[in-house]
Amino acid sequence: MGLTMRPGAKNGGIPILAIATEQGTAHLINTSKRRDWDPEQPRTTLQVHQNGIFDIKWNSDDTLLATCSGDQSTHITCVTGEKVIYALRAHKSTVKCAAWDPTNAKLLSTGGRDGTICLWDLRVAGTNDEDGSTILKPVMTIPGAHEESMSKARRRSKKASASRSVTSILYPEIGTYGLVSSGSSDGVIKHWDLRSPARKGSVKPKSPTNLYSSIDDPTTLHSSRRPRGIIKLTPGIGASSGLIFGLGADSRVHVYDVLSLNPLPQWNYMQSSQYSSFAVVGAGYVGLPIIKALVQQKASVLVLTRSPPKSDLPEGVQVVQFRHTIASIAWALQQHCIEVVISTIDADDLPFQNSVAEVSKGAGVKLFLPSDFGMPIGGQDSFIAMDKSASQTDFFMELIPDLIGSRSNGKVNLLENIRGETPISFTSIDDVAGFVAYVLTKLDPVRLVYTSFKVEGQRASIVDIASILGTSIEQVSEVPSPQFPLASFFQEYFETTGSRRTIDRDPAQDKEGKEEKEGSSNYLWENHRWKIIREVLSR
Repeated sequence: MGLTMRPGAKNGGIPILAIATEQGTAHLINTSKRRDWDPEQPRTTLQVHQNGIFDIKWNSDDTLLATCSGDQSTHITCVTGEKVIYALRAHKSTVKCAAWDPTNAKLLSTGGRDGTICLWDLRVAGTNDEDGSTILKPVMTIPGAHEESMSKARRRSKKASASRSVTSILYPEIGTYGLVSSGSSDGVIKHWDLRSPARKGSVKPKSPTNLYSSIDDPTTLHSSRRPRGIIKLTPGIGASSGLIFGLGADSRVHVYDVLSLNPLPQWNYMQSSQYSSFAVVGAGYVGLPIIKALVQQKASVLVLTRSPPKSDLPEGVQVVQFRHTIASIAWALQQHCIEVVISTIDADDLPFQNSVAEVSKGAGVKLFLPSDFGMPIGGQDSFIAMDKSASQTDFFMELIPDLIGSRSNGKVNLLENIRGETPISFTSIDDVAGFVAYVLTKLDPVRLVYTSFKVEGQRASIVDIASILGTSIEQVSEVPSPQFPLASFFQEYFETTGSRRTIDRDPAQDKEGKEEKEGSSNYLWENHRWKIIREVLSR
């Protein structure tokens, strides 16, 4: 979960790479050129924690390693003795990051998920732990390092929020007594003065002062609806000296001036441009329209299917039959350098979809779209480890005849126990497919991460549909729809729950914290005319 190269390697010393793991171990690997008869690089494995390690850092003289762990402590390990000699304990949650003072190999700072920065001096006296290490307390702390000011907090919702984590810290190259930190809530970084004098009548020093912070938040400068945190900070070297680079949760690298900490927008870099290579799992009722829509956007499309497609595919589309082997899917995704996987798997085959998501992650896929184009079908917990997106509506217009059973008797069949006056959100399958292809190939990839797009062609109740079709309504105990046995269930479902949200095509009207509404994503497909029910059913 973290790695660091021994500083002395820059001056001709032995290049030792320290790698931390989720199991609490630290692997020290000699990365010198391997001799022909060596089976692998020489390594030493140290068990320094019993919980995952989130950061690992060498001190300036290559003698000590600091490891930050989910056990709420930071351990200092003597590399030559291969033993933990100090246990730094003060954080009330996971310790996320550490930084050694470049001017003193005995001083360091740590930041945690509890929002606190702790400053440590290994020269102070501590207490003995049962494992032989020395337990130390911090010499100074900065609680709530990235919390809002009281005036801003009062203006926000009264709803309690989690502590704003400290995600990264570093000692800047300019100034001997400063510390720069970043947080999980936004792209603002802060400079702290560590020269705080003692309080009058007390030997205990005050918390360091926040000398200055970034004036602007760079994560909000690219049409983002909300600020994003900074995951990691690193100082510039050589030609980039005088800059601080911050990896943002918005998949951008943001650049700050070290003197003012103000962001330099002209230097910000995007992780990638729009996606261009796609794999569609399935080429059936939903898959085929999506495949055609992607081809129209001039995207590279690979189709993964168990059996040969029943319909002709557009020219240039490649097909891989995987039958029932997941390994063949992983191979195909890697061979074709697929960036996005779109699943059109049936709702009754969710376990297989979960397996596809897992192999997609291992194959380096950047975005996964579960088969969630109509109502959410759930079962997506396994996608949490990779970016995902979804495009949703209540019901496809093309399936309206099955919903009302009109294929059997030419009438709108309505269950006897419902009134059929509740509005339902309908969208044409062609519009859903076209929208999916458009946003995947045109939008900034940052806007696709963990996003559900709500689209809508027309809102109508079952009673409205009878008027649109110019036909009568017949009350029935069971909807006569042999091709769609769930018709009765869905009529009752829509009557009970209604369409999930009211339409709102203007994103500016969406209030903070409000759930996305049906049709709220329509505006993203610029200049598109959405099909209506009469148009689709008259074809």
